Amino acid sequence: MLLAGTPALEADDLECGFQNPPESAKPQTWWHWINGNITKEGITADLEAMKKVGLGGADIFAVSTGIIPGPVKMITPEWSALVTHAAKLTAGNAAEVVEAPSAHAAEKAAGQQTLNIEFPAPPKSHPSPFRRIDWR
Repeated sequence: MLLAGTPALEADDLECGFQNPPESAKPQTWWHWINGNITKEGITADLEAMKKVGLGGADIFAVSTGIIPGPVKMITPEWSALVTHAAKLTAGNAAEVVEAPSAHAAEKAAGQQTLNIEFPAPPKSHPSPFRRIDWR
């Protein structure tokens, strides 16, 4: 008896997929790094909490307006080391962390040396949710 493609099995697959979504379907969040008030320990704790609640990744946003500055200045080697730390913690977990560009960060970077950061490549089994759009 061939049961593949029957509505009952498809409903079971859908429910199973909803209860245990693949990594590519997990939600992601914005992760605000508050005006240099960041540490390796805090980053590690945040990423562990994100994993525990089922998030698949985060976009880092540096925010500073009206917030007391912390010890880590944006766009410095120390900042770069913390971004790299976050990326390394997510490597191999199918989660992704992306540092989002901001106009404020660009202002602060004016006149400063460019930092070259190498991030681990995402696993091939985790395709990007983005697609190229050709506007020509």
